[in-house]
Amino acid sequence: MTMTKWKCKQCGQCCRHIDTVPSMRRFAREDGSCIFLRGNLCSIYDRRPLVCNVAAIYEKFFKDTVPEDEFYEKTAQACAELQKGIVSEHEHSEPGKH
Repeated sequence: MTMTKWKCKQCGQCCRHIDTVPSMRRFAREDGSCIFLRGNLCSIYDRRPLVCNVAAIYEKFFKDTVPEDEFYEKTAQACAELQKGIVSEHEHSEPGKH
């Protein structure tokens, strides 16, 4: 089986509107973007929180229950939705809904 992992496009969309995610609110600026976002890049990338690390999330929470291809496909879909601006606050704030 050929494994295709999701590749970040470095658009910064996942780092905007983090104020809609309860566990991330402490990192939010007034406009809802992450305090560590510089342009479209993370200024603490090597020390970013677990929730910001797609590969680490897979390894810690999903590797025993979700096939890797499926996980990265869902990640790519969520990324595309964020880029289109169609992820609602409801979907973004409820675990397991994306």
